[in-house]
Amino acid sequence: MITFIGLGNMGRGMCRNLVLKHLWTKDGGTRKPLIVFNRTRSRAEQLQAQLPPGSVEIADSVDDAISRADIIFTCLSNDEAVKKVLTNAISSHAAGKLFVECSTIHPLVTKALTEQVLQAGARFVACPVFGAPDRAEAGQLVCVPAGPQVDVQCVLPFCKGVMGRDVIDLSGKAPEVASTLKVLGNSFIFHMVEVVAEGHVLAEKAGLDNSLLHEYVEKFFPGVYASYSTRMMTGDYWTRDEPLFTAQLARKDIKHALSLAESVGTRMPGLEVVDRNLAKVETLKQESGDYVGIYGVLRQEAGLEYEN
Repeated sequence: MITFIGLGNMGRGMCRNLVLKHLWTKDGGTRKPLIVFNRTRSRAEQLQAQLPPGSVEIADSVDDAISRADIIFTCLSNDEAVKKVLTNAISSHAAGKLFVECSTIHPLVTKALTEQVLQAGARFVACPVFGAPDRAEAGQLVCVPAGPQVDVQCVLPFCKGVMGRDVIDLSGKAPEVASTLKVLGNSFIFHMVEVVAEGHVLAEKAGLDNSLLHEYVEKFFPGVYASYSTRMMTGDYWTRDEPLFTAQLARKDIKHALSLAESVGTRMPGLEVVDRNLAKVETLKQESGDYVGIYGVLRQEAGLEYEN
């Protein structure tokens, strides 16, 4: 049995694909329900209602979720949440189980958790994922599993073709290596948002039609860059009912990258600029601030409205 803990913007899509592409297929094979737990139970109930009857079972607690499964996926918002869940988990019901940690957490936290899980007689694979929530929904994430080869082999069937479109296979490498790559990879993404936002603000102030800049981005930087340009031009960064990814969580990831840089005697000056702009988004919009709101604060600094 498989448990998934954490039904945020990423976890919900990952769960849907686990169910529809692996656990509850239409080919007549054995069907196994996915056990889920989320601190806000209504999210688990919504997911259950959207998937085939019987394909999702809602656990009453973390202990219940873990005790019923052999493989436990976690995808949580921050380091403290991950530490709380895994520390409680390994105090009981842990021996022999495989924990697959998909959150974006500091590499040192991953290293400490690995040691705790192994000491409890369980197994541990770090498997952070690259991709926005819409990529999670589409099963188009890039999964980065790291840990003992035998354990990573148990995780790979859930990656390419199920939750993801591809894999960066770090079999045999320490789990914290995957966390390091994830933290660095996310720093690239935040830089992309900053560059595209600065470009669009300058284009508007200089009298260049933003659609022309967007066309340039689409032709020369298709994919991620273009998607951020689209979010800015359409106003998606401020009209959404729920942020795609909050400025608060983005700053958490940036903090990890800056901490990592400092620990090895280097800096990421560009990322420091991004963090300052995200701090303004967080101050202005609080929990509803989307990280692409960088565009909004740069607009304000240029004498424009936050909302385009």
